[in-house]
Amino acid sequence: MLMSQNIKYEQYLKSKYTLMILSVIIMFVLSIPYVYFGWKILAAHFAAAIYNIGVNSYVIMLGGSFNRKKIDLNQRAAFNYQGTGAVQWIIGIPLLILPAAIFGLTSFFINFQVGLFALAFLGLIGIVFHQKLMKLITKKYLDSKYKMIDAFSQDN
Repeated sequence: MLMSQNIKYEQYLKSKYTLMILSVIIMFVLSIPYVYFGWKILAAHFAAAIYNIGVNSYVIMLGGSFNRKKIDLNQRAAFNYQGTGAVQWIIGIPLLILPAAIFGLTSFFINFQVGLFALAFLGLIGIVFHQKLMKLITKKYLDSKYKMIDAFSQDN
């Protein structure tokens, strides 16, 4: 699509980032009623939302630049693992294990609030360096553009 349409990679990635951010915000707003179970729950959701915006969104986009699997859109959606490879599982490490480890270690050795602050702080760093991170990801996509096209044209 990106080769045949008049869309720049930067614009494509910016729209992808915007969709991810909107989904994080919507999910956070929908989680607000959990405050019924305590303010700590809402604070944890807020810190996780900031972390997802500032770190995980970039990890997902960077991981997408390594995708070399073709997807047939005519196949059924349920339990369809086409396009899933080792890269998608490796991306899961920084997406799931890293924030849990950061929060768990800081919460265990210091306290709960510092664990939340650590996640939110890392997210804020990502938000502050948004332009530089987007340029880096765009460059990665441009560098691997022809490899991706060649891989998507394969039938195996």
